[in-house]
Amino acid sequence: ADILSRGGLDSSEWRLNPQMVEQIWERLGRVRVNLFATQAMTHCPLWFSLEMGGGPLGVDGFAHPWLQELLYAFPPLQLLPLTLERIHQEEARVLLIVPQWPRQLWFATLAQMISADPWQLLLRWDLLSQAEGLL
Repeated sequence: ADILSRGGLDSSEWRLNPQMVEQIWERLGRVRVNLFATQAMTHCPLWFSLEMGGGPLGVDGFAHPWLQELLYAFPPLQLLPLTLERIHQEEARVLLIVPQWPRQLWFATLAQMISADPWQLLLRWDLLSQAEGLL
């Protein structure tokens, strides 16, 4: 079945290029837990699923306690304010992938929370993908 026959794309499901993720792991350390993923888009062996059917750690990362280790999050944009709030509440260590959009309301909160210099990812045509890499 093609993408359109399955109901189309989920505009919130983006996957970072695996080569870029490897560069991040080399620089900052490998992460085991992805807070917002599907099986097709995770880069970690453990994840909280964005879909029914679940991941190894369950569905909806907000409904579960977060492990006390470095976590990976590339949340859908609509979940970013809630993600920042949860990171702050739990004093979680999160490798957070977000766009550099200083005019967004959440950006000021993010700027106050960061504990290391942000790393701007190299722009490349295949930096992000959807539909299991088909787009």
